[in-house]
Amino acid sequence: MFDGDPPGTDLNGLRFCDMPWMTSPAGSAAALRSQLRTLFPERPKEQVRLLAMGHDAYTLVHLIEGGQLQPGSFFPAVSGTLSLRDGVIARRLSCSEIRGSGLKPLDVPLASSS
Repeated sequence: MFDGDPPGTDLNGLRFCDMPWMTSPAGSAAALRSQLRTLFPERPKEQVRLLAMGHDAYTLVHLIEGGQLQPGSFFPAVSGTLSLRDGVIARRLSCSEIRGSGLKPLDVPLASSS
């Protein structure tokens, strides 16, 4: 399981999908992750993903109540790209490839709705 730490070079070329909370080296997801590590240094790494899901759940409540998340629209969140369709929230992870001691984002298009 990818834990957000820089990967070793022995894994070069490995491709995987995970939530931006874990894979983003910069931006809001990385800033929140860093802040939580500072505030709760003893928190097990396994719980970090749950914090991302809670963050997005809190945000979604306000977006849906405010009418800002319409059916068929996409919302870039820290747990993935979220969408609302037929009253169900769907999540799409971001994909990366390990290159050197870092991650290279992969462009994987969102599936079109049918």
